[in-house]
Amino acid sequence: QSKSNKQKEESRLKLNKLLLCGTELVTNIQVATDVRELRRRVEEEEIRRQRLEKLENEVKTSQDKFDEITAKWE
Repeated sequence: QSKSNKQKEESRLKLNKLLLCGTELVTNIQVATDVRELRRRVEEEEIRRQRLEKLENEVKTSQDKFDEITAKWE
């Protein structure tokens, strides 16, 4: 009886440890995925900001050239 109780307790402890480790692993994966997604969004926002800045500069340059050309027509 004592030996079977000891085995049951050891098995219960092993299962609890496996459950804890599995939960920790899943949590770590979720955290890593969240961090990766956050970085991707930050990078995407920076690329969008740079693209917008470039377009604004192109608009200004184009407007300056247009003004220069129309000034020569007058």
